[in-house]
Amino acid sequence: VYKRQLYAIASNSKAFTAAALAQQVDAGRLAWDDRVLDHLPWFRLYDDYVTQEMRIRDLLSHRSGLGTYSGDLLWYGTGYTAEEVVRRARHLPPAYAFRDGYGYTNLMFIAAGEVLRAVTGRDWHDYVEDEFFAPLGMTRSVTSTADLPERDNVATPHKYVAGETIPIEWYNWDAMGAAGGIISSVHDMARWLEAQLARGEVPGGGGERLFSEARQVEMWTVLNPRAVTPGYKRQYPSTNFRGYGMGWALNDYLGRMVASHGGGYDGMYSQVALVPEEGLGIVVLTNGMTGVAPALVYRIL
Repeated sequence: VYKRQLYAIASNSKAFTAAALAQQVDAGRLAWDDRVLDHLPWFRLYDDYVTQEMRIRDLLSHRSGLGTYSGDLLWYGTGYTAEEVVRRARHLPPAYAFRDGYGYTNLMFIAAGEVLRAVTGRDWHDYVEDEFFAPLGMTRSVTSTADLPERDNVATPHKYVAGETIPIEWYNWDAMGAAGGIISSVHDMARWLEAQLARGEVPGGGGERLFSEARQVEMWTVLNPRAVTPGYKRQYPSTNFRGYGMGWALNDYLGRMVASHGGGYDGMYSQVALVPEEGLGIVVLTNGMTGVAPALVYRIL
């Protein structure tokens, strides 16, 4: 029962968006170094040079120059469509120079979803369901809270208020689906992690692939390095490098490469980690807003 219970995976959806674009690279419909303007002629950011030079891989690696969570109030509770949110991003000021820092930005992944729509003619929600959920047998997973009334065994979000943990309603995130919209289960996510560990091959799929091994290498290559500060080193003494690839955070831990990601939704936190050398995949889904998921992952590691 619990393995099939549904939770928001939030930003662990970003790896699906990166993989969707990887499929388009494999198909020859785009390249990682395509300008975003090649596919979204209306795309604009804070600076003309940045607008002209923003590439697909920049959208997926948090190096746009926008600050962490910059512009989230454009999609949260506004009723704007994904395209409308991205169009309004031009008004956001930079927090650092283009490709010269790390700013965790949902808006650029929303833009990546719009690139996918421009290239394929298919909405991100439909694409993910057809190209990932179906071949992987992720039969319980959905991409919108609007689909939850058709599902049973759905976890209830909770938050901590005035010393008490209370249930809250599911909140619709459709406009930022490409950045954090997937709702899934441990069972279904295990299928996704198996495919990742198989470098894109569908488990039991007779050789069917979601994406090529070359694309997997590219998504797991650090594009945006991050400092291993003294404070970080104290917390993780064996870590010597960390950074972000495309849809994945990357670091070493106890002599192994780890690809991981966290996710935070209203009333739910999630954490995913992969250790390819060990064939190990971990997914922790919670229906509370506490930091237990990363602690559990590192305990398992």
